[in-house]
Amino acid sequence: MYSRRTYSLLKILTLLGLAFPNVAFGNEDAVLRALKLELDRSMKGFAAEPTPPYFLSYGVTETSTTVIVASFGAITVDNAAKSRVLDVDMRVGSYQLDNTRPIRGVAFELGRGTRGVSMPMGDDVEALRTIIWRATDKAYRSAAERYEKVLTNQKVKVREEDTSADMSMEKAYQFVQDITPFTFDTTEWRDRVKAISSVFVGYPEIYSGQASFQADLVVKTNVNSEGSVVRVVEPIVKVFITVKTKA
Repeated sequence: MYSRRTYSLLKILTLLGLAFPNVAFGNEDAVLRALKLELDRSMKGFAAEPTPPYFLSYGVTETSTTVIVASFGAITVDNAAKSRVLDVDMRVGSYQLDNTRPIRGVAFELGRGTRGVSMPMGDDVEALRTIIWRATDKAYRSAAERYEKVLTNQKVKVREEDTSADMSMEKAYQFVQDITPFTFDTTEWRDRVKAISSVFVGYPEIYSGQASFQADLVVKTNVNSEGSVVRVVEPIVKVFITVKTKA
């Protein structure tokens, strides 16, 4: 015979039994196309500058998130959100010495590029390219300015003991996963978390009882001037059960 608490736990586990959505795969390449076009344009365009970049990398992280939370049988959170963020890694100088070299006497100043730039969520390649171009131009100006500081610092400071290069040259790597959005039944999940959290009703010692469902589809795309092209798809499903009782 099961105790009341054991029965409740078994009921929760049963409700979680059909928990995981199916993942489908397909194609979506507007971001990748825009990155490749801007990478080519930027490396050619900046080649005429006094200090042209020797390395340029673009990284885009796109996240689609669905969160459903229920407490004591009632939905309290039901949200869906998307974001797309660009990081630019710009290096001028050479593999041996570039703008990322620490400046002696100055802390926490790397000058590698532009981070956390918001991008539009649509598939308009030209709109994406505009954002990438602006971020790249900003990253180049910052990198070139800092590289001049690095050169000045090298002249006035004593010779460094560490003579290792600022960056190693790597072989091009290509790995591109095809993707489609997550497919799962939000209505079913609303019912599921409501049912799970309703198990806590009737326990006066429980003052907080929640069941949460979170589905994330994270797509990470990276291209660089060495020829690497990588797109990795990370589907993630999380289920949380949180209970707080009186002491």
